This record gives sequence, structure tokens and C-alpha cells, in this order.
Amino acid sequence: MLLHDGTTAGIGDLVVTRRNDRALSTGRSWVKNGDRWQVALRYDDGSLAVRRVGKGDVPHGKALVLPAGYVADEVELG
Repeated sequence: MLLHDGTTAGIGDLVVTRRNDRALSTGRSWVKNGDRWQVALRYDDGSLAVRRVGKGDVPHGKALVLPAGYVADEVELG
């Protein structure tokens, strides 16, 4: 999927979110500036399903879908 800087992200890539958005919630937390995620799925509309990564870049928790507009404006490769 096309990111804000013209790069693309695919399944398995690590990405970073660049803007806090409390509406994008994983249940216990929300998307924050500087959070790191692993791409789990790519959708044709430009949205991405991601899982938060922790120590050792190991994904944990449930997947969250980042909408296409957020991806295009606020996500970069991590």
C-alpha cells in the first residue's frame, strides 16, 4: 500500500504510525505517534490490518485495521 512518502508496505513489513488517533483502538489502547506495527493484511482500498510489535519486533495482540486515508497520510516504513 502506498504510504505518505511514496514508499509501499507489504505483508510482514514493519510500519510506524505518525499521529495519535483515539478512534483507532485495539480495545486496551489506541494508535499513537511512534507506535510500531507489523502488516498482517493489505486491502484493495489502501487500508492495512496491523499488529503492534514489542520487544524483539514480535507482534502481539489483536489486529487493527488502519483506514486507507490514515495509511496514506500518517504511516511510514519502520
